[in-house]
Amino acid sequence: MDRKIDDVLYEALKPANEPEPELNRRILDRRLERDMRKYNIRKTAVAAIIGILVTAGGVSAYAASRNVSLLSLFQGESREVQKRAEKLLDTQVEQEKDSNKEQSQLASFRVREAIVDMNQVRVQVEVKASDPEKYLLVPEGIGKDTSVENLRKDGLKGDQTIADYAKSMGKKCLKVGADIRTEMQTVEHRMEEDGTILFNIEYKNEHKGKKLDYVCETYVYPAESDYEDRIRGEVAFALTNQTDVEQIKYVPATKGKVPGTDLVVDEVIFDKSDLEMICNVKYHYAGEKKDWSNTKEADICFYLLDSQGRIMDSQDGGSTENGREVTQSWGYSLTELPKTISFQAKDVMEKKAYGTVDMKLVK
Repeated sequence: MDRKIDDVLYEALKPANEPEPELNRRILDRRLERDMRKYNIRKTAVAAIIGILVTAGGVSAYAASRNVSLLSLFQGESREVQKRAEKLLDTQVEQEKDSNKEQSQLASFRVREAIVDMNQVRVQVEVKASDPEKYLLVPEGIGKDTSVENLRKDGLKGDQTIADYAKSMGKKCLKVGADIRTEMQTVEHRMEEDGTILFNIEYKNEHKGKKLDYVCETYVYPAESDYEDRIRGEVAFALTNQTDVEQIKYVPATKGKVPGTDLVVDEVIFDKSDLEMICNVKYHYAGEKKDWSNTKEADICFYLLDSQGRIMDSQDGGSTENGREVTQSWGYSLTELPKTISFQAKDVMEKKAYGTVDMKLVK
């Protein structure tokens, strides 16, 4: 999937459909730097990968007092998981900013909080305008001529554009962005009452260590400037992982072949951590074509079914490839796993279903 997503977005955002020049530029940059960092697939909205669309949703009683905290990400989980997230919340993140004075004259960045477990890392980056009376912060990828609602500030609604909103307050639009120097990640944003931008960034815990070191790349540039002229900075930070993981393995109940395709599922491994479980579906292409990247098999995803045969809600996902062998991963809420499970094989855009594959627990 990851090898396909940049291509899908690049085609979708050609000039006729392009929302923002720097957004298309960033996608092109990603295509040229696939080996450095890739975005993952957010099932609910592909565009959420680059932060231009996010899921809004209501605020539960659990998140009412801290609806801008990372804890709000767990409002739909069980109370047990919420309590674990509360214990893992780090509001005193060890960090060190670089000495880019040019950037700090416009905006300041810091890691406000983080939640780490063995599967996933969640980081919240705070961005403040150095002169909030002069500048309105706008997340990179959000067009200043789009609806003011895209700023995601409570109470900010209507047909007014971001540019008009800034003008009404006598401010200029200042584009800001934040990227963790890692592989697969998703980015969502919110704006606080005082104009502070919060980037919630999620990515896999690839290193599985106890002490994790990361670098957040930061960007600032006036909205009227070119993307290439953005001012870069860095925030180096360290996190501590206090959790563990349990692995649960399944193998095909029969031969594992996906009906109507040349795909064969080899095994499924669940990594259950304190906060979620990652389902890793390992399969291979058994067809005759040497390059199978343009076949229907390349667009197939595996969706976990519940006991009623319905597709279970997943969180985020991605895939890695080694020739004809693929590992596809999806995040799920913690739940007890039965002795047998089934997966629905469907087109990545859910246009066609190819059949189900049954798997049995390995004792």
